[in-house]
Amino acid sequence: MSRLFTLLSAAWFPPPSPTPTTFTGKTLLITGANTGLGYEAALKLTQLSPSKVILAVRSLAKGQIAKEKIEALTGRKGVVEVWTLDMADYGSITAFAKRVGEELEELDYAVLNAGVNLMEYRESKYGYEETIQINTLSTALLGLLLLPKLKATATKRKSKDSTDDEKPVLEFISSVSHRHAVLTNKNRDAPILIESEKSYGMKQYGFSKLMLMYAMKSLSQLALSANGEPAVIVLGICPGLCKSDLAREYEGLLWSVVKAIIYGVFAKTTEVGARSYVKGLLVGEEGHGGFFMGEGVMEDTPLLQGEEGEELRKRVWHEILDALRKEVPEVVELAKA
Repeated sequence: MSRLFTLLSAAWFPPPSPTPTTFTGKTLLITGANTGLGYEAALKLTQLSPSKVILAVRSLAKGQIAKEKIEALTGRKGVVEVWTLDMADYGSITAFAKRVGEELEELDYAVLNAGVNLMEYRESKYGYEETIQINTLSTALLGLLLLPKLKATATKRKSKDSTDDEKPVLEFISSVSHRHAVLTNKNRDAPILIESEKSYGMKQYGFSKLMLMYAMKSLSQLALSANGEPAVIVLGICPGLCKSDLAREYEGLLWSVVKAIIYGVFAKTTEVGARSYVKGLLVGEEGHGGFFMGEGVMEDTPLLQGEEGEELRKRVWHEILDALRKEVPEVVELAKA
């Protein structure tokens, strides 16, 4: 009942637009930016005067359409670029990150938005259920590969302009559903990352986002400077339930009726949801390693708290790195940085 009340409150009393700000001179990237929340966030960010916005998309053709729409709506030409990124392919992810490192002078904000919510079981080419593959493993990999560029940008900006105290941000689009995920494999000898090899659907989506939160917290530790302060702000955020295409695979008459009811009563527009993306980038050190939703940083769910939460984080992070290093061995060294 409390979850329904939360959804109703979020839909009927949406957060206001972010305090007017600009990202003048900054470089941003957002994954899954050709549609839904990713597109709306890219549109909002382009309106805030950055020098460059990278739309990281699987389809260049669809990305180009999104770029043209953003340019038409904002009147800003020569700012938005479309880069290829397939989150189901480690080769594409590493190539994208390499391009970021080589072609961008700086990277100030990275919004890792791309994700899936599948109605049926599908296995990735790496042997994992695809929701876990995209939402957890691939997203963790991209975050790990982008972190050095974000840290280098922080160092460069600090040495170049001591008045620019805005730290780079690595923002993971998570979900409040991670707070309702259940872990059954808590036994020290049992793997956590794969609760059920044949799992899928809403339950698996929330589980994948819990696993992502463990990865985010691990990356937040890697983002600390020698003095213990974050060189890069790393956080998870949730835009709430929105009328996006995340549930596009839930098809058929029954699901059409269910979605019409849920979207009609409980869901916000993607424009409203995208406000949280911008607010998350502005929350500052208060949000480092945390979960931002609505108007503030929420207390961690019990599975992320205390000694048990820390032990689970270490175990999940070890499993993620173990899965990634088979195809991308450099993650081992990156995780030591």
